[in-house]
Amino acid sequence: MPPTRKIAFFLGVPLVLAVFILGLIAVVHLFLPRYIESRLVPQLIAETGISEFAFSVRRVGFFGADLGEVRIGPPSSPTLDIRSIQIDYSPDELYGHKIDRVLLSGIEIHAQLENGKFTFRQIDLQKILSNLNSGQAAPPVSGQTSPPVLVNRLEIDNAVAVFRINHQIYRIPFEIEVVPDNADYSLMAVAVRLYPRGQKIDSNSIIDLTRRRIRLNTEISALDLGRFSDLIQLAGGISASGRVNLKAFAELNTAPFEITSFDADLELQAWQFKTSSAHFQNTNSESLSAAVAGRYDRDGGWQLRVHSKDTPQGPADRVQFQFNQYEVVSKIPRIDVSGRTENDRMTAAYAVTVHDARMNTGAETIRLPEAVLRGTADFFSGGQAFSSGQLELQAPGITMTSAAGKIAIQDVSLTGSITKSTRSPGEFNGLLRFGGGRLAPADIDGQINSVSGAIPLMWPPAEPQK
Repeated sequence: MPPTRKIAFFLGVPLVLAVFILGLIAVVHLFLPRYIESRLVPQLIAETGISEFAFSVRRVGFFGADLGEVRIGPPSSPTLDIRSIQIDYSPDELYGHKIDRVLLSGIEIHAQLENGKFTFRQIDLQKILSNLNSGQAAPPVSGQTSPPVLVNRLEIDNAVAVFRINHQIYRIPFEIEVVPDNADYSLMAVAVRLYPRGQKIDSNSIIDLTRRRIRLNTEISALDLGRFSDLIQLAGGISASGRVNLKAFAELNTAPFEITSFDADLELQAWQFKTSSAHFQNTNSESLSAAVAGRYDRDGGWQLRVHSKDTPQGPADRVQFQFNQYEVVSKIPRIDVSGRTENDRMTAAYAVTVHDARMNTGAETIRLPEAVLRGTADFFSGGQAFSSGQLELQAPGITMTSAAGKIAIQDVSLTGSITKSTRSPGEFNGLLRFGGGRLAPADIDGQINSVSGAIPLMWPPAEPQK
């Protein structure tokens, strides 16, 4: 080969390679973003059944891509809005259908709770999940043999969930990290951090994509109840303050959704509760601890049980709190409450036991060696709204001391029933029994023994009383 042709050959090869590389770069930077915007992403989103969306591609390169704003739903009221998406990869990872990291930032997602039903704004979540499940169940089409793209790490930061509940707006900032927990990407480890009203909630879970199961662990430390007083009032006209420590574990199925088990340890510190007729306030440093267990089935029914337990530091000797005008000192009350719902009906049973209690108003002192309150409740909602309850109180050995004298009653019991409906504000019918009573007036030298009686109680009275 003549020297001039050799020189041309050796100069031509790099030139061809340069042209090829420049052409490839041009394709990546000019045509790939347009292909992603016009073909790839619309096809993927169309499979979910979402009809209204928008997004833009800012940059696509050999080692990463940046997407602009991604929106699902109409511009005036989107369901999901993502300000930016950063994708990190390398050519060899892409060849192996893998992506190193996906970072979603500036997320805002909207949901609402109305008439007891949770929904996302503008989209039907059940329809989307149904479309995804049917797509996964369908056999592969000839020619579609490539595996899905796998992500080694998914991060979500600077995100907020916006909830609309009873015409009120609540915002919960959150962060999420997702990494595979096994080689075939069927198990995913998910870490979620929520910041409702500046309070931190840590949650970690393992999601089994094959079995569609989730194992969830949640931990809360020193959560301030006072920041959620408006939400607590929505639950029943109760205002509360204090600090909450919580460790919870749950197992869930996603298709269909159900909570097969839920267990939690709850500790309440520096607590205070107020209703329209009562005020409970902790006046010493003793905390209250309880265990919670329950489940939620696929038909919408739930079961829940709450019962007292010893504090992490051991059983507390006594607790002191304020109840209206009474200052109460006693051993920590034992509480056991269980309930369940089915269709439009909720049933509950409860038992409260108090030992060695002393109530003092300054003018009088009441001592209670033991008091046990048991009862049941039955609630019906819907067009036939109705509630009823039965209660029984046993309080033997009660004594009351005041400037007028001393009263001691050996046996005291109260039984009764409560009913309430749309036609009635509430009725109570009961019977108060007492026996073995002894009265010792302060201004009389002597006492009255063997006092007993039975007093029917009814509210409202059958006739107006003076």
